[in-house]
Amino acid sequence: MKEQLLFLLFAILSFSCYSQIRFEEGYFIDNTGKKNECYIKNMDWRNTPSGFMYRRSQNGEVVHAGMEQVKEFGIGSTYKYVRSTVKIDRSADKLDALSESREPVFGEEQLFLKVLVEGKASLYRYADGNMIRYYYRMDGGEMVPLVYKKYRAPGGNIGTNYEFRRQLWNGLKCNTIKMERINTLRYKKPELIPLFTRYNTCMDAGFVNYDKHRKGVDFNLSVRPRIFSGSLRMDNGALSNGKMDFGSRTGFALGLEAEFVLPFNKNKWALVLEPTYQEYKADKTQETSNVSGGILRAEMEYTSLEIPLGIRHYFFLNDQSRLFVNAFYITDIKMDGSLEFKRADDSVYNTLEVEGRQNLALGLGYKFRDRYSVEIRFQTAREVLGDYLSWNSDYQKIEFILGYTLF
Repeated sequence: MKEQLLFLLFAILSFSCYSQIRFEEGYFIDNTGKKNECYIKNMDWRNTPSGFMYRRSQNGEVVHAGMEQVKEFGIGSTYKYVRSTVKIDRSADKLDALSESREPVFGEEQLFLKVLVEGKASLYRYADGNMIRYYYRMDGGEMVPLVYKKYRAPGGNIGTNYEFRRQLWNGLKCNTIKMERINTLRYKKPELIPLFTRYNTCMDAGFVNYDKHRKGVDFNLSVRPRIFSGSLRMDNGALSNGKMDFGSRTGFALGLEAEFVLPFNKNKWALVLEPTYQEYKADKTQETSNVSGGILRAEMEYTSLEIPLGIRHYFFLNDQSRLFVNAFYITDIKMDGSLEFKRADDSVYNTLEVEGRQNLALGLGYKFRDRYSVEIRFQTAREVLGDYLSWNSDYQKIEFILGYTLF
């Protein structure tokens, strides 16, 4: 069951690579300086692209444009990339691969740079995996790399070259920018962008902040009642006829979902935490030679708080509708639970404590207007008698979940 769920998740995500093509109004400027209006496939690039896909019209042929053909391209008021030949230091940033040189080792490359702030003082960003480099230029002049580098200092210590602070102090002179601010400045987008907007405002220069249109992490809280079909199978090899199948039982559960929508890839990815209260009751009677009366009745009561923690991927159908797929790792916290065995005369033969273990789940759902949702979720087998070596158990569930987003 676990392998089947993982295969299904892989198949769905692979399909999304082909089904999630969204072209948005944009433009590009070619090598002749001509501005071409078009529709660009918005990949919400985490890494700086070396090209892009576009259409001349909404239903036109898909064409690839590379860096060698395009000087600049943009999508709406959110994305703008410019081609530039720049100095770049590709020294490793990982602690186990740091160089011993404090100074950057520059090479010259032609790259697209993402425009963050454009004005009298402009800020740019280049990203390649974990390597982030920032550039700036004044009044449309030379593109200057902002130097920040970790290196291995003598004695095995980690040193940091904060040259970018000196560069910005010398380059962004204005009475609203103080040395104290520069001295604590980090090489991070959320700190560099406000500095450039402050400088352009101080200089009474018009500017565009392309990053202000991008949202941070969105938080959604939803109530998630559900109906589930739970099945329990047990086996004790020490007993004659020791296998018990309780069959499927229907139950009700209630969850509260916290969703954190991540601010990249067009908000298609989210982290999900969904504490869920669930109850399961079942009984089974069968014949056995191990007890007097020849009849053994098992009664199961199991109450727990499930804590699914996982990831969600959305597939946008239109502005109001979207499909989603979830993958969860579930920790089960026992609230109450026992498995009681009784003889034919109703006397207690044995009592076992129920203790849930971890398992996995995969769900497929639909959300409408960011408010209403429905989902079907499959859970892999969970051991509930793990404290008893002679017993093996499999508790599985299929859930039908309704959701209402509060905010």
